Amino acid sequence: MKKVSVILVSLLCLSCGYIPFFNKIKNQFIQNERREDSLIVKEQNKFDALENSLKFRFDIKNKILFGNVTTKARILSDNLNKFYLNFYDNMNVEFVKYKSENIPFTRGDNYLIIEKSFAKDDTVEMEIGYNGTPKTEGFDSFVFGKVGNATNVYSLSEPSYAPTWWPCKDRINDKFLLSIEAEYPDSLMLATQGKVINRIVEDGVVKEKRKSEYPVSTYLVSINLGKFRHWTDDCRMLNDSVMEINYFAFPKYYDDAKYDWKRTPIMINHFSELFGEYPFVNEGYGMAMFGWMNGAMEHQTISSMGYNTVTGGREFENIVAHELAHQWFGDAVTPASWKDIWLNEGFATYAEGLWIEYNKGKDGLIHFMSRIDKPYFNGTLYNPPVNLFGRTSYEKGAWVLHMLRGVTGDSIFFSILRNYFSHYKYKNASTNNFKKICEDEFGKNLDWFFNQWVFEETGRPDYKYTYTKTGNDFTFTLIQMQKEEVYIMPVKVEVKTDETTKEFTFYNDKRAQEFTVNIDGKIEEVIFDRDNFILKKITN
Repeated sequence: MKKVSVILVSLLCLSCGYIPFFNKIKNQFIQNERREDSLIVKEQNKFDALENSLKFRFDIKNKILFGNVTTKARILSDNLNKFYLNFYDNMNVEFVKYKSENIPFTRGDNYLIIEKSFAKDDTVEMEIGYNGTPKTEGFDSFVFGKVGNATNVYSLSEPSYAPTWWPCKDRINDKFLLSIEAEYPDSLMLATQGKVINRIVEDGVVKEKRKSEYPVSTYLVSINLGKFRHWTDDCRMLNDSVMEINYFAFPKYYDDAKYDWKRTPIMINHFSELFGEYPFVNEGYGMAMFGWMNGAMEHQTISSMGYNTVTGGREFENIVAHELAHQWFGDAVTPASWKDIWLNEGFATYAEGLWIEYNKGKDGLIHFMSRIDKPYFNGTLYNPPVNLFGRTSYEKGAWVLHMLRGVTGDSIFFSILRNYFSHYKYKNASTNNFKKICEDEFGKNLDWFFNQWVFEETGRPDYKYTYTKTGNDFTFTLIQMQKEEVYIMPVKVEVKTDETTKEFTFYNDKRAQEFTVNIDGKIEEVIFDRDNFILKKITN
């Protein structure tokens, strides 16, 4: 998710790129995972969510959501006596039914507790009817709103706010199949997941049913109902099949959106070549404006785009790239826990750089990495202590991938990304899962890399270097000036003389080290880390 925030004219983007928050509003957007009751988590681990069928009606004038959810689950324990679903207490539960019979339930602490025993290995379905005005929490969760004078009803559940508008087992690591039915005025359009399998219009009311064939996590389920202009485009995939792309824009932004989003098929093909074929080919892809001014969110197969990210000049094409990349890293491959959020945001942010590299070459990527190099990143990359959606997850996460690319080389790096995606597609993956893929592809232990950049350290090396040449011996002296841990990194040094240009890779694992190599000619220039593959400071 990318949040480009705006005060006056400044941008806030939660889709996962850069996040230029002003201090005045920064704390409004600090989000961390919900604090869980370990005993309730233990109970929820006793069942596996298989399918969720969601049905909705909307009283837009009075801001009331009428919902009906059928949850299908497999029982994993022989002592499950209470079925805990996350659901906000302000929402009114009308009934819970099992095999068409009402069954007892209680409420409390934003849980719906269904009082029913089931046997291990049973597959059960329960129907829940409810209504109410969802609380607007987090990054918005659920909103009955307007853009100008036009109605826009939308959701954004990341990280833990799906239960504000529907009862669910809200655990990121329990994916399920999804269908959505909705009744709404025919003056509006619905942008959501799934293929349309039935749609009728009667007396000015649309009744529509959609079904998805791909597993999804709760935070990636989306409702976006608004006054849209709709158009489509075709994308020819790597296997030569044709996939449809659906676009939904508020009428005022239609012409600008058609221009700004026009290159999406090219992006899909480029990312498919880098990462593997787009993961939701049978369902397609789409983008739909919603009530945010400048944010965006990677809802599975249908990204929600803030209306001010469309200008007619492609100034925010990086956001389009960011949300699209999430379809691979975030949606198809979903983190095992919120502690692993950099596997979403760091990957999508680096994909922005890869899109720039595609258009502007290596120099464009170098400039992009310099732009997201902040002097200080708060906390560790894994399990960020202050804010899941801060600069650390986004920008340092991108830097870790860029440094990994510098360590392994391009061929192995992109093989890592493709194999990681292929192995965990439609599943959940942890940072250690990713590390294992890296080590398997690289053929070497990477504890040193992940410990210092991901799990433990929070700083960066501060290098000071000098060099001398005696005869043909070139001696490069490197000192790490920071007070904390010594960083282990291969460092590349390019030496230009009046006779030749050579690049050397030195393995730096000490605070002070000398490296001597042979080179002909008079030194004209020495360039340290030309391609900017190390997150660093240089004191010279």
